[in-house]
Amino acid sequence: MPRVYDRPVRTHNADVQPYDATARASLERLEEWLWSEAFGSVPAVRDVAAWVCELSDLYTLERGVLAKRQGDRGHVAAKSLYFLASDAPKVMLALAECAARDGRFAAPSTIVDVGCGVGATSVGALLWLAGRGQRRVTIWGIDHEPSVLAAWAATVRQAAAIVGVEATLHTYAADGLERELPEETSLVLCQTALNERLAGNRAGELDHDQATVDAVARWARSVPTLLIEPALKVTTRALQRLRDRLLRSEPIEVVAPCPHQGPCPMLGNERDWCHESRRIEPTSRGAAIQALTRRRDALALSSFLALAPRGLAIRGLSSRGLGQPDSSDGRLWRLVSDPLGSRGKTERWTCRSDGVLRLVRVLDRERSDENTLLVDAERGTLVRLPVLPNSDRIAPTDRVELALATGDHESA
Repeated sequence: MPRVYDRPVRTHNADVQPYDATARASLERLEEWLWSEAFGSVPAVRDVAAWVCELSDLYTLERGVLAKRQGDRGHVAAKSLYFLASDAPKVMLALAECAARDGRFAAPSTIVDVGCGVGATSVGALLWLAGRGQRRVTIWGIDHEPSVLAAWAATVRQAAAIVGVEATLHTYAADGLERELPEETSLVLCQTALNERLAGNRAGELDHDQATVDAVARWARSVPTLLIEPALKVTTRALQRLRDRLLRSEPIEVVAPCPHQGPCPMLGNERDWCHESRRIEPTSRGAAIQALTRRRDALALSSFLALAPRGLAIRGLSSRGLGQPDSSDGRLWRLVSDPLGSRGKTERWTCRSDGVLRLVRVLDRERSDENTLLVDAERGTLVRLPVLPNSDRIAPTDRVELALATGDHESA
């Protein structure tokens, strides 16, 4: 069973590029407003860096404390002044892939942001909608902390004005897992909220409780649902187990990131997990904080799971339930590791549309225009091989193609 290594990505992902110069400029304008006006006085960069380090440590070591301290000024400031600009692009990247694979994600009119926090998820959705030309949306922000909801409303309202989207905003102070969705909901977003409820399981790993499973099932049975979690092994494996539990018992299908509807092959080995890694250009203040914390580089790291009611076709996939993987020849592959370079060759772990993990290799002397994408593409890229190779060695004539065209949003 493979080890999926977490190594920096050195190359560019050509198939999903929603984080463009316009989106970054909008984030810079929003960040300028947050630093100069949202907190009454301009905080020192070193203070924000200290708050960022404290919050990062809690996510890694004491996740259970997060919900209790959500309203702390330092935590709100760290999320607004640093994490917002690094988390919003993750939403854009995931939505771009989801819309390319399933038209139900393409034009949401009413979005529910569960565990909305200070607004990173909703801001990412607004940036993505604006880039697609959508000029009107309704967004519900649900969170149990009233002070956080106030920050969310102010930030999302400002972001909407910056990108030119008419946004009707509603807030609801409640546990997002208990709140029923408004009838008009067309998309549920939930970023870094589910992992705060993780608890130990019999295998010694962290897992979602039944209330979380029931809530996600309730959402995904009725509307497209996008869950985004930190790219840590413990949170990602919990998300993968949640995926399999839902597919076993619910009329739900996986839209992304998986190229199949079968059991997650990563769960067979406790060392393995699957996450996304994309290059983004940090905002100017974000770069200044990174220089002090040394905890991040110019990468958007996350794990995500997109679900939708079963019954409509998904581009390139079957709609069969868990235990009935796609019976195709496995030509649709997701790159689930960075390039693993060794003497004379480059290797990649791939997750195939038949539900199998496979290590493939390109010899340096056999690298060609036909197969170079397998070497150069970023982790998470979905590729297609028109002809299935006879071995794990990708020949110079084996053509590796991008499987997604993000400008085409019609369902298959």
